[in-house]
Amino acid sequence: MFDLPLRSRIPAELVERFKALGFTKYEALAYLTLVVSGPLTASELSNEAGIPHSRVNDTIASLERRGFVEVNIGERKVFVALPPNIAFSRLINEVELLRDKVEDYQKGYVKEEKPFILHLRRTTDFPTFIDEILKRTSHEITIVLPDGAEHLLDVLSKNSAIDYITVVVVSKRPVSFSYTINYVVEDPGDNVLILSDAKNVLMMPYISYKYGGRTKVLGFYTNYKEVSWYVYSYIRKLAETAKDVRIHRTYTPKFACLFNAISFYKNASKRRVRAIIRRTTNGEIRTIIGDIISVQENFVNNITIKTEEGEEYVIGGLFSVVEDWEVLTVEFL
Repeated sequence: MFDLPLRSRIPAELVERFKALGFTKYEALAYLTLVVSGPLTASELSNEAGIPHSRVNDTIASLERRGFVEVNIGERKVFVALPPNIAFSRLINEVELLRDKVEDYQKGYVKEEKPFILHLRRTTDFPTFIDEILKRTSHEITIVLPDGAEHLLDVLSKNSAIDYITVVVVSKRPVSFSYTINYVVEDPGDNVLILSDAKNVLMMPYISYKYGGRTKVLGFYTNYKEVSWYVYSYIRKLAETAKDVRIHRTYTPKFACLFNAISFYKNASKRRVRAIIRRTTNGEIRTIIGDIISVQENFVNNITIKTEEGEEYVIGGLFSVVEDWEVLTVEFL
């Protein structure tokens, strides 16, 4: 046996990778301890893995359901880790089976008609498209501005709807505008991108502004979910590289994109929220009020909200497939 408990030798990175796959910290510690130590009793596992003795049985039960641990009952009940090549092959098989079932479900689904995808032909069309987007915006508009295109914000400032929604700007330099969040990034790219409540998207190449004299713009305005998801993911990646995050305005900000809400929470130190959430299994809609008590940032952002009644909700971002609840709006109070 080691002089020190095994938990002191377990790399934190391994635990975090387990958590990113939906395992709890105790489940990760239990499996990693057992896979190295061999069979252990509940007391031994508690000591070696640093898991409270009262949590050992439910942790092991969860790992047993996942196919990572077996329980041998004899004179003493001992826990045994399945070899990684077996345990993870089961997990891979479950994921592949779920993928196949989702694909079958997708094939049988009657898709909604996608009402519009429009072509932005001239730079002079920009105000018209912006006005149309703002009419369809209830909560939040996110704008990626190439270097030198900050003057486009003047178009936004002339629309009265801008006073009632959250504005998020991704730019190379801090911009002078009444926004709520400004992500200052090294390279925002060459395209103007506008994401409205993660439902409507305006995209236009910046080349006409760079070289001047051109009136035609190869751009479009669309509500295709696939394009919305692409732009949402791209903006989120940009935001993660921000070297500076500036918070402005003190009014009640509303977010449709959870990663923007998390940035506001971290930088403005506000935790009280009203959230409209949707159950991913049956589409049930709820409105809850409470405090953000934890944030998990990995390949899927999520937050935990604790209500006044003591209920806790783990809420995922747009198109959530991991959590039981998907956020529609997070409003800071």
